[in-house]
Amino acid sequence: LYDAETAYMDWQLRRVFAALEPIRDDTLIVLTADHGEILDEQLGFYDHHGLYEGNVHVPSIWVWPGALPAGRRVPGFVQNVDFVPTFLELAGIPDTDRTEGRSLVPCLKGERDRNYDEVYLSEATWEVKRGVRDTKWKFIQSFEPDPHGRPMQELFD
Repeated sequence: LYDAETAYMDWQLRRVFAALEPIRDDTLIVLTADHGEILDEQLGFYDHHGLYEGNVHVPSIWVWPGALPAGRRVPGFVQNVDFVPTFLELAGIPDTDRTEGRSLVPCLKGERDRNYDEVYLSEATWEVKRGVRDTKWKFIQSFEPDPHGRPMQELFD
């Protein structure tokens, strides 16, 4: 079923890209997600709970021919909250409301390799956990017993 959902999304994206072809050079296309998926990793199977990398490291693909460099990969931490200030800067609109987040434009242009030195993570769906991640370590604190029997505290290198 998951493979079928992915194939269906690919098929739909082809249709979107074909429809955008006449205005492609004037259009910013952003593909992203609100969470990843654990695919038989970390004691989970097709799940998105637990603050593990498969859950929180999501794709963010930006395409705008002529306006953004092709093939640039931002190696460090950014967050979805950075999208609105980025859109405003790319559109040339002043951020008079001082929106949350930091513009990704310097990252997209290779002027900065990340927006943050660390990120803080929170979850309160099936599991109540908090975490912090920097460039070397990730610490996850559980606030109630884990339904999969994981320890209350986990440290990853």
